[in-house]
Amino acid sequence: MAFTNIKISITLNKILAQEPIFQGENRCELISSCERFMRWIFEFSKRHKDGWAKIHSKACDNQFRRYKIKYSEVFEILERHGIMFPRKVGFKSMKNGENVISRFKLTDFGVNLLFDPQKEYLRKLNNDAKQDKRIRNRKIKRKSRIKDSEDQVIAKTLTNILDLKIDQAAFDSFWIENKHTFSPDQIDKIEQSIDSIKNGKFKKLRRCVKDGRIHHPWVCMPTVLRPFFSLRGKKYLRILDLRSAHPTFWAKFICDISRLPEYLSLNEDIREALMVKYKEYNNILTNSSISSSSYPTPPVSLHYVSLNVTHLIDEYIKWTAFWTNPDIDPKQYIIHELGGTHSRDEIKELINASINLQRNDVFYWIKKNYPVLFDIWKKTHRKKTGNYISRFFETKLMLEPELILLAESMGLEVLTEHDGLGIFSDENDSELDQKVEKLRNWIQVRSLRLFGLKVQVKIDQPEVPAPVQVGQNL
Repeated sequence: MAFTNIKISITLNKILAQEPIFQGENRCELISSCERFMRWIFEFSKRHKDGWAKIHSKACDNQFRRYKIKYSEVFEILERHGIMFPRKVGFKSMKNGENVISRFKLTDFGVNLLFDPQKEYLRKLNNDAKQDKRIRNRKIKRKSRIKDSEDQVIAKTLTNILDLKIDQAAFDSFWIENKHTFSPDQIDKIEQSIDSIKNGKFKKLRRCVKDGRIHHPWVCMPTVLRPFFSLRGKKYLRILDLRSAHPTFWAKFICDISRLPEYLSLNEDIREALMVKYKEYNNILTNSSISSSSYPTPPVSLHYVSLNVTHLIDEYIKWTAFWTNPDIDPKQYIIHELGGTHSRDEIKELINASINLQRNDVFYWIKKNYPVLFDIWKKTHRKKTGNYISRFFETKLMLEPELILLAESMGLEVLTEHDGLGIFSDENDSELDQKVEKLRNWIQVRSLRLFGLKVQVKIDQPEVPAPVQVGQNL
């Protein structure tokens, strides 16, 4: 069986690695085979009432012969360290009657080692130079396959992920102290993401058909862990993201999908009157952001729009003005509207869940305050609202080659984070804030041109964990 870089109990590896036969060039492969044999014992033991596994001597020989050692030497080590009970030998084979069957059983200690939650990759535990070389070669090969004709944002994103470096010592220090604060599911995702980034092993990047986003290991990384990474010597120093992106575009999406711009183009007198009334929002009334070729099925007829056009546009403008006003904190306003019983984190979750059909306090707040928009919306595939907004609005701002090239022209490196960008820069760049401000301005100008609304964009500094801060001061 080909060797794979398994995760193994740190304690088991430490026990085996101190034995001479588990040292040398093939130590990782041999330790892996030993752990696999222990799993055989555990699985086969469950087949018998007395808990003793029956294993043919030929199977034992096949497991360890390639390493030119005697399997009896491996078994002696497992017995000496209390991992396995002394084996019972000399049992007859039912096929030919020869005494070639031995019986094995793990101790409680041995079973606990198999299921020890404190595990790490075998190559990492044994500082395997072969693995480091394989990783370097894999990353070089993936980079060499990037074609000039490919999607420029995907090509840039792939190159940057392959060039990420983690401060392993600082991360390990943080992880020991803080791992317990994450859920088991989060821990699995974090460890998978880190391993994918370090080893350059992840699925081919592409724009998702459903939401238009580029899904990759970096976006699965919690914000608190991102400062442990650097990109070609630059540090993760700023976060730029759209403020409340999905709710901001919710009304625009509903009006576009209901073909409001088409209706207004067919009724010039109504359009002219509305454009006078809402001068600031002329583009929002006349431009559709969804092309007819990619249109989801329109939920209502133009006749329905004609009956409700005044109320529809009033709600449309009211909603858009609320979410794009730089002087309003939408989350805090809704918290107040709902009686002040929700935290900001709670209200953020409720807002995003509500526009994807979860019936919660915000869902009913929308229904009460925006009845016409709500009535059209309930005729759509509401569970797909988030995907549609990402596809038709968010990605047209955040996944544009021009934005990535603008950042690079100013000496910055970026990684896409769905509705935001992670920005890497030299620590001594005195113009960093002005450069990031230019990126924000670019996004807002493009948003106004494409959608008729000026989306709000936040600029934050990531919270840098203490081990990283210490490392930077050395």
